[in-house]
Amino acid sequence: MKQIFTNFYQFLLNIVSNENYVNVLSIIAVSFTSYQIAKFSASKPEKIHVKQLQLSNVYLPLFRIYSELPKNISKKQALSIYKKTSNILNCYYELAFPQLHRLIIRLKKDILSNQNYNKTINIIKHQIFTDYNC
Repeated sequence: MKQIFTNFYQFLLNIVSNENYVNVLSIIAVSFTSYQIAKFSASKPEKIHVKQLQLSNVYLPLFRIYSELPKNISKKQALSIYKKTSNILNCYYELAFPQLHRLIIRLKKDILSNQNYNKTINIIKHQIFTDYNC
């Protein structure tokens, strides 16, 4: 076992002492680092643009709708909120997070079946506030 470690150690010393191997390894390290930096720099402006679209088209209008809601609302108010929210999410479907789409479908079912839609609205409100702050 000791012989294996000694052989491996000698092999590493030969590589490190050989200038050609060191040059090749340094070129690989520099090219990998440059690639990662270029990839990050190229994708960052697009991510910022998408976040701005999400904020201005989806989450800010929803935040304004849900920020002024009382704790308990009538069925008529819930239906109105559902329609407003549904219109925003349908217009900008790809900009909203999927859990928000699932919650709005759940809200529709709760309103139609006379379930506790106030609880669902509070969950949607929490989700919007969480997504809006991110």
